[in-house]
Amino acid sequence: MNNSTFLTHPKGIAFDILNPKPDMFHIEDIANALANICRFGGQVPIFYSVADHSLRVCQMVQSEDADPRLALTALLHDASEAYLGDVITPLKLQLSEYRAIEANLEQF
Repeated sequence: MNNSTFLTHPKGIAFDILNPKPDMFHIEDIANALANICRFGGQVPIFYSVADHSLRVCQMVQSEDADPRLALTALLHDASEAYLGDVITPLKLQLSEYRAIEANLEQF
């Protein structure tokens, strides 16, 4: 076991960022982490969490006739950041391994 690929949840659960399994994901952990991560690398005049951003995107796609799956997709579009952090786009574009890891997490 390579401990350098594991993140420990507040509940003590080990989360392997390179080999995630469905039972490693907990919506409460995702919500908590995203509420505590600031967007744009913190370069904002006031704290703007990834969770707040996700809720705003979800609200933007909702309508009476919208497919509820679209709202869920919008709500969770940055869920991988609960485990990987909010890497600013200019840096993310330079990190091909990060993008591969992010894409793998987004499959769940």
